[in-house]
Amino acid sequence: MYALGGGWGHLVRALAFARIASRHHPIVILTNCPHLPLIQSSSSWQKEVKEFGLQLRFIPIPSEATIDSVCHEMPKIIRDIAPEVLFVDTFPRGIVGDLVPILPKMQQCQRIFVHRDISPNYLLAYHIEEFVLKHYSQTVSVERFTPLSHIGTTSEPWVMRSSRELGPGNQEAGIVICVSGKVEEQELFEMVSLKLCHLTKKITILSARHPKIVNKNIIWSRHFPGIEVINKAELVVGSGGYHTVYECQVTRKKLISITFSRLYDQQKRRCQKNNIAYFESDKMIGSDKNPIAQVLNLLLREIDAHQVQIKHPFNEKNEK
Repeated sequence: MYALGGGWGHLVRALAFARIASRHHPIVILTNCPHLPLIQSSSSWQKEVKEFGLQLRFIPIPSEATIDSVCHEMPKIIRDIAPEVLFVDTFPRGIVGDLVPILPKMQQCQRIFVHRDISPNYLLAYHIEEFVLKHYSQTVSVERFTPLSHIGTTSEPWVMRSSRELGPGNQEAGIVICVSGKVEEQELFEMVSLKLCHLTKKITILSARHPKIVNKNIIWSRHFPGIEVINKAELVVGSGGYHTVYECQVTRKKLISITFSRLYDQQKRRCQKNNIAYFESDKMIGSDKNPIAQVLNLLLREIDAHQVQIKHPFNEKNEK
């Protein structure tokens, strides 16, 4: 399974499939996710590997690897694995075009392209539909509205737990702030958390990175899989990323999203298609109005609608 991409999403999608499939077939996951050690050390993940005898191993690619080194090493890595089936997540050409010279030589191998929504700029610039039809045996869309869903099959979102596995959730985590992405984005979510902690009794920041803020009402969790924390939320604040959106759907938790621009993803479109209240971070930051105040005003309306316990009403003018 080729799951290069740098962030959580590509690796977690691969794990969502592999945790089931590797009970019956050996699976190798290629990843450059910097959070792989966190996942491997997770007690929940270790228990699952032992309980189900998962036949799974990882080949980590350094996140700082250069384009030249990835293109040079990838043919050897895949040749040494000699896969019967090759799954490729989101980037059919490889993250830096490293699969382009490899795929024509793998005609005896099943090649399956698995994808979420993809930026139309990427699709057009590299003639992705034509490339996929030529080099892949099968295409699986893991979102309903992807631009390539018409050339393959569509499945339910690939997340780490089903609603049946999770069981009924509770609200012991309070408001859960899902933090992923770039460092500056974490700072924005932490500012929101600080403002909210004056209004509600408990906030859980779900993040691989340790938050810089300290407050008695704020708890930091780096639990994996994060969907188990989301299942205990009163309300979720996060981005419009794939797993944030669909883990909230599976757990039936209300999400307020701050969408960010991505080179290959479309967070705003995902929120629109799934009827999620959102703010565009680019417009917030460029606005004369206080962006944190804008987020909090919407959050408080949702808090009130969902009867989340707050200490006192928010006054926007105090935040300017």
